[in-house]
Amino acid sequence: MDSSNRKKRRKSPDQTQHGGGYNKQPENQQQQQHLKQKRHQEVLALSQQLRNLSSQKRLKECLSLYHDSTNDDLRDVHHGSIVVDCCARCGDVGDAEKVVLGMLTSGIVASKNS
Repeated sequence: MDSSNRKKRRKSPDQTQHGGGYNKQPENQQQQQHLKQKRHQEVLALSQQLRNLSSQKRLKECLSLYHDSTNDDLRDVHHGSIVVDCCARCGDVGDAEKVVLGMLTSGIVASKNS
């Protein structure tokens, strides 16, 4: 078979623009991964801010940041533990207890009896 009779295979636009297109993720998967990474960075940033406030014994600011409604989707048991640590450093058992009870009622952490 000579080369003039061979059909030339055209590359699809995906293959030419994206390095062959074989490893290309669908756009919505890329967007989901980007959102997960962004959320992960926000969670880590909140942890760092709370740790800094705890180490400086700035209880009011720590509680305020923890309870801020903008952090509702980020808050987890690690953040609660940092706030409880801050309460302990400042000698405020009452607020520490409120944070723990808040985690139990919100479902952030399950009680032993559940």
